[in-house]
Amino acid sequence: MEFDVTTSVNPDDLEKVVSVAKSFGGNDEDIKAIRAYIKNELTELGDNRILFLMNLQEHGTVGSVQLILKNANSDKDLANSNDVAHIHALQINKAFHRMGLATKLMNKLELKAKEMGIRKLTLGVDGDNRKAISLYDKLGYFNLKVAEGREKDIPLFYKYKKIS
Repeated sequence: MEFDVTTSVNPDDLEKVVSVAKSFGGNDEDIKAIRAYIKNELTELGDNRILFLMNLQEHGTVGSVQLILKNANSDKDLANSNDVAHIHALQINKAFHRMGLATKLMNKLELKAKEMGIRKLTLGVDGDNRKAISLYDKLGYFNLKVAEGREKDIPLFYKYKKIS
């Protein structure tokens, strides 16, 4: 399966990211809320974020992930403008799950981060997202800390990986 990963600092790529999010379902109001949330995040492109888009030949954009460079939840352990950056919002179109695409996208992100002088990557994952936790464990991410999650009784696990 031929793919490429491009980096973007263009807010016009909003609809590419929204199209991946749509694959998980939801009504019009859900999609509208997702679009507004992503649009807000993409205002930081270039200055604080890099957007990675995974494209499959004949399918277009099927995945995305963001790299936050200097301000992730105002926590210097997560991103510090220097050698620590935070991975955010990894998503692969649901129709393309279980094909190794998330691993390939993460590998490309890690390579680019290393080229940029990043030495440590962090990420957050909901405690009930077993598939994502398994992926990150296989990719060599270790537990950093636990925080209160977005939902009651579901913790947020922060993980890290040293890449150089």
